Amino acid sequence: METIRILIVEDELLIAMDIQQRLRARGYEVLDPVPSALDAIQCLSQTEIDLCILDINLQGSLDGVSLASQIKEKWDIPIIFLTTYDDDLTIQRATQVGPSAYLIKPFKERELAVSIELAFINYAQKKVPDFHSRELPADSTGSLAFLKDRVFLRSKEKYERVRCEDILWAEAQSNYTEIHTEDSTLVLAITLMSFHEKLNASCFVRIHRSFLINLDHIESILGNTVFIGDKSFPVSKSFRKDFFDRVKLI
Repeated sequence: METIRILIVEDELLIAMDIQQRLRARGYEVLDPVPSALDAIQCLSQTEIDLCILDINLQGSLDGVSLASQIKEKWDIPIIFLTTYDDDLTIQRATQVGPSAYLIKPFKERELAVSIELAFINYAQKKVPDFHSRELPADSTGSLAFLKDRVFLRSKEKYERVRCEDILWAEAQSNYTEIHTEDSTLVLAITLMSFHEKLNASCFVRIHRSFLINLDHIESILGNTVFIGDKSFPVSKSFRKDFFDRVKLI
């Protein structure tokens, strides 16, 4: 797994540095804060960012709401709005953009941690949060978020990232799914079918009721057996035609 990379867009330096230090202490990779929307756009264009925390009331030609709209359109990542304002107009504009969470200044340590988790939960479920919501849903433990070519997994007190290209295969274990990469095995509280449905990557194909494999990591095929590294997988009859049709395409 890889560390989540976070960008803070805040023109009050002390607040930005405080957030950065707290998140780094939790194990997140946090870039140096930027004070404006233009700086944020430049950073997002040059660096892969997983989550953005941004102040609604930024100075300059683009405020936080306008910036958030561009971020969702171009990069489609979870956004946490940071604000001291709770007037109706601000809330209405912010809600229309569809942020994944809110962080109200001044904030406490737990509120910062909860906002990160809410952002991933709401993003995964495509929900726009209530501005006044500060609590995690009861079923938040072990929650997942799928974003383009990445999967975000809650591990202890933080989220970590697994790139889809690094997944070798996934294996069904009752109502759980084991995700295998070259250097780790992750157990997710989700069925293999649900995991496959949520993946936004065309390189995966189901070859058996218990196995989902990454076509890019196949080393050889012998009859109805597929080999990835020193692991062999049977191609069951019900998935055989689809699998071999997919193999022909590559």
